[in-house]
Amino acid sequence: MPIVPGRKIWNSGKAINTNIFNFIIMKKTLLMIVATMFVALAVNAQTKHIAQPVTLNGEKAMLSTSYSQSAQGINTIAKASKVAHAEDGIAGDYILDFQNWAGDFTGSMSFTIEDAEGTIVLDQYEDSTEFTYNVILRDFTLAGAEVKAFYDAEQGTIEIPVQDLGDAKTVFGYTGDQEIGDIVFSAVVCVDGTPKTYGYGMVILVNEDGSLSIDKGDFSEEIAAGEMPEGAYISGWYHYLTGISGAWSYGFEIAVMAPNATMNYRTTSAALGGTGSGWALVNKRVYVENFENELLIHNFLGIALASVMYDDEGNCMLPFGQEMDDHDYEEPYGRLRLVGCYLDGNSIGRDYDKESLNGFWKDGLYEFYKTEYKEAWDDEDGTHHDAGNYFVDDDENYVRYFSVASGPDADGAAYGMGWVCNMSIQLDPDDVDGIANATVATEKNNSVVYNLMGQPVSKSFKGIVIENGKKVVRK
Repeated sequence: MPIVPGRKIWNSGKAINTNIFNFIIMKKTLLMIVATMFVALAVNAQTKHIAQPVTLNGEKAMLSTSYSQSAQGINTIAKASKVAHAEDGIAGDYILDFQNWAGDFTGSMSFTIEDAEGTIVLDQYEDSTEFTYNVILRDFTLAGAEVKAFYDAEQGTIEIPVQDLGDAKTVFGYTGDQEIGDIVFSAVVCVDGTPKTYGYGMVILVNEDGSLSIDKGDFSEEIAAGEMPEGAYISGWYHYLTGISGAWSYGFEIAVMAPNATMNYRTTSAALGGTGSGWALVNKRVYVENFENELLIHNFLGIALASVMYDDEGNCMLPFGQEMDDHDYEEPYGRLRLVGCYLDGNSIGRDYDKESLNGFWKDGLYEFYKTEYKEAWDDEDGTHHDAGNYFVDDDENYVRYFSVASGPDADGAAYGMGWVCNMSIQLDPDDVDGIANATVATEKNNSVVYNLMGQPVSKSFKGIVIENGKKVVRK
């Protein structure tokens, strides 16, 4: 059975309920298992950590030499993972943005499309049928997921059926005692930004420049027949569990983009791309937008969007306090966010009073580990150094460490995802000039309001929006 872009693809079986949601009841169910969903998005954030200093274990000396060497490989990474034009195929890296339930937080993650060949059995019909796929969307909507799809180069579509992604315990590392079964992927239908129903296949459009966009569908016949509410459109994804009634994760108003920069950093956290054991170097592809003296980094640390401010004098900074996850630990903790750090000898701790991580930028390279400008000088062993930016960890204005953590309680305890240091963002060579010459958002129609993905939204939209060229929080 061929997939018709934008139309209902698979009728519901017993496991899928395509009736209009009663979201008052459904929201209670989702809140009960939000911790399960959060495991998939940020494993290390589940444990409450005391915000005491931790020993760097000699990391200070090691980072000062190895990081600059690893940064030389950035251009090679960019070339190897750069998305090809449509006529060359669609294999490559992409960035996926999505909004949460309330529309007040935008998450971001990366996924890879790779060529493949095979068939899977779909059981959404009364009689099971086979679906032939020629690509795999790896990590699409869920870390570890292998989403099977069919790419039609002539039609310019990627057809993704409703499908079983595998057992949550064995495939996705769920460690709870509850038997929750398999995770199933499907598209979700929204009306005016509110999720209404799921159990549909998804079609992604492949543009001539190699970028991707979701097909919002044509539900005119279903609307006329009273089977679907007015204004219905495919909005994002919904993962449900076959063993219990509830969601594993979901994302609405999704947008897909090709990366144009590489973010480099070291971390102690597996949830942030590291090994979870000691400090590890991470090279992560990101998508960067410029809003005149502000870079918007999609896929920042692999979990969310973040802003980097810069001036014309070569200075840049990462403001602390930016939220990095949707899960709210309630008062006094709140959501996980970017938090500053202090150094005390060979130890590091969280500093909630620090306002930003400061650095320098030049020719498309934004560095947050070089901490002080020095004229030409000779060190103790007689080695001559040219003028430039070097790091000196006793400069309180340029502590190159930061954390992803919640706020502290009265005892100084907090929920934490991990530590990060030596961050840099290198724009791809082909994009340096284009991004450096900022496109001011106010050039757009000032009466139009956009979400963080550049999509027009209604006046009643809640959350972070771009309005008259500036980011505004609507409550």
